[in-house]
Amino acid sequence: MFKNIVLIGIRNLGKNKLFSFVNVFGLSLSMAVCLLIIAVILDQNGFDLFHPHPENTYRINTLAIRKSGGTELYASTPFPLAGMIQSEHPFIAQSLRLNRNLNGSMIAGEKKLAFRGFFTEPAFFDMFGFQLSGCDPNALNDPKTLIVSEETAERFFGSEDPVGQNVTIENMGEFQIRGIVKKTDQKTHIQFDILGSLTFLQNWKRDTDLSYDSWKNYYHTHTYVTLRNDARREDLQTALDVLPQRIYAGMELESRDAGYRFEIQRMDEITPGPMMSNSMGEGMPTAVLIFLSVLAGIGMFAAAFNYANLTLARSITRAREIGVRKVAGATRANLIGQFIGESAVVSFVSLLIAEVLLRLAIIPAFQSLSFSADLKIQFDPTLEMYMWSVLFTLIVGVVAGLVPAWLLSSFKPAAVVKDISKIRFASGLTLRKLILIVQFAMTLILLIVLTTISRQTDYAFKMDYYGFDWRNTVNVHLTGPNAQTIAAEMAQYPGVRSYTFASHTLGTWEDSDVDVRVDPAKEAVGIRDYSIDENFISIMNLSIVAGEGFHHSAKEADKILVNEKFVEWMQAGSNADAIGKTVYLDKNKPVTISGVLKDFVFKPLTYELEPMVFRYDPAAWSIVHFKLNDSDTKNAASYFEKIWKKFDPSTQLTWQVYADELSGVYTIFSDLGRIIGSLAVMVLIIAILGLLGAVSFSVETRTKEIGIRKVMGATAGNIIQLLSKQYVFLILIASAVGLPLSYWITDQLLRLFAYRIEFGVGLFLPAVLTVGVMVAITVGSQALKGARENPVNALRYE
Repeated sequence: MFKNIVLIGIRNLGKNKLFSFVNVFGLSLSMAVCLLIIAVILDQNGFDLFHPHPENTYRINTLAIRKSGGTELYASTPFPLAGMIQSEHPFIAQSLRLNRNLNGSMIAGEKKLAFRGFFTEPAFFDMFGFQLSGCDPNALNDPKTLIVSEETAERFFGSEDPVGQNVTIENMGEFQIRGIVKKTDQKTHIQFDILGSLTFLQNWKRDTDLSYDSWKNYYHTHTYVTLRNDARREDLQTALDVLPQRIYAGMELESRDAGYRFEIQRMDEITPGPMMSNSMGEGMPTAVLIFLSVLAGIGMFAAAFNYANLTLARSITRAREIGVRKVAGATRANLIGQFIGESAVVSFVSLLIAEVLLRLAIIPAFQSLSFSADLKIQFDPTLEMYMWSVLFTLIVGVVAGLVPAWLLSSFKPAAVVKDISKIRFASGLTLRKLILIVQFAMTLILLIVLTTISRQTDYAFKMDYYGFDWRNTVNVHLTGPNAQTIAAEMAQYPGVRSYTFASHTLGTWEDSDVDVRVDPAKEAVGIRDYSIDENFISIMNLSIVAGEGFHHSAKEADKILVNEKFVEWMQAGSNADAIGKTVYLDKNKPVTISGVLKDFVFKPLTYELEPMVFRYDPAAWSIVHFKLNDSDTKNAASYFEKIWKKFDPSTQLTWQVYADELSGVYTIFSDLGRIIGSLAVMVLIIAILGLLGAVSFSVETRTKEIGIRKVMGATAGNIIQLLSKQYVFLILIASAVGLPLSYWITDQLLRLFAYRIEFGVGLFLPAVLTVGVMVAITVGSQALKGARENPVNALRYE
């Protein structure tokens, strides 16, 4: 039985080559994308499977409740939390802290390389499944001990044994390497180069404002706990629920915070998991996987609909076969099995082609996306991957063949032979027409969303909305006592017109907050602040509308520059009235407003314009903006690197063209546009192929009618109009469905931006014209072919 189904399916593939090509190509294209998503999902669900007790190990997160009414979830917690909950709750078997303050540059011999790591405790190797060699985990009790990853050891020491070697960490001193963490093929969100001792951190200098062990500092420490076997998840969450009220009652919180809540994540829920701040690792958030899965599902259903559509369209050519089979005793179950079996054959042939497309085109295209560069997703074939591919193929075959199998097997032979097109599905539309409407509506929606993303991204970068001059500028990251000397030497390059120091790059996600009070007795408000030098205003072409800018003097530390929005916020009256006013920063440090800047957009376009502060604080400067005479940034950067090597030959200079840095802000939207654009093209190709097959079969089944009409005097134009009008009607219906949905989706998308393009016909017209032209060419070509057929041959048909 199975052999017969497969043989008949293979014969039918060869009998109608157009039908076979359309179905196989459409399914192959869709399946290649879906197989990519399956590989990504399998890869992302492979995190943290090697730890000893993943079912009982939890990370505690902090939900910050803002005064504005919103919330923000952090993967980090206050440092004292771990010790408190373990001492008070016996059901906690073990607690552990990972503090992020161990980072910077490490010097070993003549090598100086950047690293990232954690201060932690000996329990690290009990709670997690990392393998340690070279020392006892208790070595982490020694404040001057480091344990390095095997990869880090190779970077610094090559094949030499690093255990026992002394290294220097800038601003921290000398340490001894006491052990190596072995490489693992397992994926984990806990990624590090170096582990140091929390004992060192506790003896080290603390910040003056938010020290590492403050309950208000929930930014730098990750807290993990392992529960005893008889404990429940609810016990831990209940214990955490009562802590905020007890700890923070009466405490002055950060200016933007109204309170906090602690939430837990089991180890296997972290990656993939919800999007949150201070997250670790290179995994995808669950929302991104769902988004990719939905897009792949759209493409898959488009291909499956296509198969059902074409099978129903050519069903009249198989009416005799269906009738003969039923007369010969075939049951409905036999026919359903036959049609689904044929669909499965097509699906497996498509799988082979999809695998080729996946390796040659789809995976390279995915890896070219900026967000995938850091994910390190493995696409190597595995037994699990093959099993999922086969299962997926079977599902696709069943889904694609089920509707036509169910419908075609349900009628009596005479009814099937008479006219399959009378099958009614909804409001007088045939099922085949409904499928075409859905396909083209999806295509319109995807194309309109693509147009919106493309134009908004183009607007965000090309329009001169920032209000500061970023053109022909190279941003160089310089810090330390020699920064000004190095910058002065770099500025000797003939193409440098001027240069200026700043703490952050305007127009990007970089920023910092400072607590501001108009009255020292009133509540503080967090306001964006940047530190600049005395040349910044003129070089970046900002406008001062009242007062004056900074001068090169230590006294400037007692002054600030503000924007017009700040004056409005503090209710100081006019811009001139604000000059000389005193406000209080941080812990009530009085400063005087010396100048008011004309408002300009200093954050990405997703932000509304806010109050902001410029301060004069040379210790905070970390970026030098070199303004060039022309756009020859490559030669300038090469010169900068030569100067840098004179001062620090062991490390690489970090620099970026300002235009590229601003463009990078919107990379996620560009990636989204590329994904949706690829999907839109795929769905459009599938829909056009389906339409091509449907029209060709329509022309074939109306051959005799066309011949009679031509004998009666109908022109080629009349025939084309006759065959085309129903498809024009279908496109109009698809537009009526797709355009309102597109309006809602694009409106929601544009709401992400505070500054956005105008909503208008220009967003819809390209998609409608694209679909219209493609449909006209497809339908017109087949209709013209039928109209040119010799009437004599047409009348001899059948």
